[in-house]
Order: sequence, then C-alpha cells, then structure tokens
Amino acid sequence: QWQLGDAPVTRWFSPDFQLQDNFLLLAQKPQGMRISSGLLGGLGRLFGQQALRAYGFSLQDSPGIEAAGPLEPPEPRLEPHYVSLTSDQVAARQVLNPWVMLPLVDWAVRNPLQPARTVEDQAQMVILFSPQGVYLAGVGINTPQEIETLSSLGVELVRALGG
Repeated sequence: QWQLGDAPVTRWFSPDFQLQDNFLLLAQKPQGMRISSGLLGGLGRLFGQQALRAYGFSLQDSPGIEAAGPLEPPEPRLEPHYVSLTSDQVAARQVLNPWVMLPLVDWAVRNPLQPARTVEDQAQMVILFSPQGVYLAGVGINTPQEIETLSSLGVELVRALGG
C-alpha cells in the first residue's frame, strides 16, 4: 500500500512480461480533458518523473526517461482516456496490441476520471510496462472488490502480452 497525499494507492505487479531497456507509462486523465501532444511533449518528462515518484516507481522502471515523450501519433482508442509517456515508440506500439487495448479502454469507460474531484473521491489508474515487469497503481482503490478488479485487469494485460 502506497500513499498519494491522503489517498491510498494500491499497486499490483507481475514480472511475467518485461520490456527491454525502455518503458511505457499510461496515466488515466480526467474525462473530456484535451492535452495537445506539443504541450505534453514539453511537459511529458516532468509529468512522467513526477508520476513515477508519486506512485513509488524507481528509476530502474523508466530507463531513457530523459529522452521520453508521448506516443506520436497518439493512439486514438487510448487518447480520450490516458496520457502516455514512452522511451521507445516502436516497443510501446507493440505492447499496445488489440488484446491489451480492449481492457484498458474498458477500464477507463467503466471508471471515468471526473475533472475537479478530489483525489480521495475517485479511482485513477496508472499502468507502467517496464524492464522489471508490469505495474498497475490505482489511487483510491481500497475495497476488496476494487482490489480484485485491479488484479484482474493486471492479469488480463499480462496474458494479452503472452506473459
């Protein structure tokens, strides 16, 4: 259990799928929020470093962060729901196969992040595909049912990647 301010952060981890020397970070964004890739490009590394620290990830989880940027072009099915940061565009596209995309989009549709709500009031999902493995971190996820849902999503993502 990790803390983000006063909100609990539940983390799930599997070493069964690992990227080699790169990472892909997806963070759920508030519903309806538009972020231009130019703006995110400039802020992407700062956002990524802050998100990695805030969710308790280490520098070993994000090799190449100094040169990382958002997916370009953005993945149309994920763009309404997540911001992205990756150190390898090609590897990130390979991770985002159709069997990975479906549960990610489904999660965001069923658990939309509302603008201007308190952190404690909603469940934000952050997904990190790293050299150590796959992490899911959910802010505000603390009931047994929410933890089970988070774990099920993690298992589904790792299976979709052949892990």
